[in-house]
Amino acid sequence: MCKIEGSDFDSGPSRITRIEKSRKQRWCDTCDAELAVGAPYVTVWWVSDGNNHTEVACPACWDANETFAKSHALAWISPGSFLSLLGDCVVDEDDPTDPWRPMLTEIATRLRDNVVRRNARVAEALHG
Repeated sequence: MCKIEGSDFDSGPSRITRIEKSRKQRWCDTCDAELAVGAPYVTVWWVSDGNNHTEVACPACWDANETFAKSHALAWISPGSFLSLLGDCVVDEDDPTDPWRPMLTEIATRLRDNVVRRNARVAEALHG
């Protein structure tokens, strides 16, 4: 059973969230998906301890993020913290009935595949 409580992990109430179309190449801060020019994405801006923060998420990760946050009574979760927090929720690796396990597996698989693709492109660029 998940032990996450809203007051312990809530990213705070002050944020601006917008759906935009990318004007430059970006990567999702949750699954590292490439967001090509013209691709839709969600940008989240907030201030914490006097510092501005901006992160982006692909639509699939943002939908999962919002579903998870609402079910855990969280106002919101930053895209860069979401996968870690989701992993913390799936605490018993032996429980195949955990309702969040499929979401974690799907996003972690996308992350792995996206990192492998990006590393292959970098290796190709370096070694021709």
